[in-house]
Amino acid sequence: MTTISTKPNDWRRVLRRHILRATFGRIDNRTLIRDNARLRPHEATATEGNGPYYIPDPPVRRDVREDRPGAPLTLRVRVVDVHTDQPLAGSVGGEIWHADAHGQYSGYLSYRPERFPAIVTMALRRFRPTDGSRFLRGLQYADPDGVIEF
Repeated sequence: MTTISTKPNDWRRVLRRHILRATFGRIDNRTLIRDNARLRPHEATATEGNGPYYIPDPPVRRDVREDRPGAPLTLRVRVVDVHTDQPLAGSVGGEIWHADAHGQYSGYLSYRPERFPAIVTMALRRFRPTDGSRFLRGLQYADPDGVIEF
C-alpha cells in the first residue's frame, strides 16, 4: 500500500513517479540498442543518432577546449569508402560535441546538467539551444589519408 504525505506537492511527486515508472517500464529498447551498435558487413560503422544536444554548423577547429579545463586527449578517426576501403578525403567531415566536467553542454547553459529536459519538450522538438556558446564542439575535414583529428 502506498501512503501519500499530507504535504501539498508530495502526492504529485509520488503520482508522477508511478506514471513514469509504468510508462517507461513498458518500453524495451534493448534490442534496438543492440541492433544499432552491431556492425553489418556493408556498413563501416554502427548507426548513431545526433542526440538531444546537437547544434548544426559547428566551428571548424581541431582544439575544441576553449576555456574548459581538462586532460588532453587526441581523437583520431579514419574515414574510408565502405566498398573499396579507400580513404575518403577533403569533403568528408566529422563532428564532435561533449559535455564539460560539470555536465554542461555548450549552447544549452540554461538547462541544469543534473536535470534532463522534459520528455514532452523533447518529443515536441522544443528543445532548442539557449545561448551562443560552442565550447567542446568542432568540425574537421578528412586529410588525404582519410584521417580526422581533434
